[in-house]
Amino acid sequence: MHVSDLLSFLVTGDPLSADERAEVRNEVSFSAAVDGHLAWRQCLIDTVVGSAAAPMHCVEVCDETGCLLGRWLDGAGKRRYGDLPSFGELGAQHSRFHQLACEILELSSSGRKEDAMHLIDGEFLSVSTEIIARMQRLRSVFGS
Repeated sequence: MHVSDLLSFLVTGDPLSADERAEVRNEVSFSAAVDGHLAWRQCLIDTVVGSAAAPMHCVEVCDETGCLLGRWLDGAGKRRYGDLPSFGELGAQHSRFHQLACEILELSSSGRKEDAMHLIDGEFLSVSTEIIARMQRLRSVFGS
């Protein structure tokens, strides 16, 4: 995906005002969202391999509004940018991330850890990496 596509939901030909950037920074910290996403992803992997201090459960994993990015996507971000296509694409990727995580935990809990790890190493990490790249770009745009 091109940077211009990623930012099409943020920039509609006019530069973002300082006020708009400040409002978004007050709504969400993309730095914290990246850090939270990486920690959450590692906890899921640790749960599958059996080394998690606090294993994850399907209920929390399947809730895409349970993380910082998900709350922003479902709330203030949606109100502000929900009608723009790239915002919808980020939301769809985020939903897919949580669907895959749910599927991974279901595979793992049913004794199919090898299948769960295969899914982690494939589509799950690919989707996760794309979400992180988008959040890092958003962080550079908004300075948060």
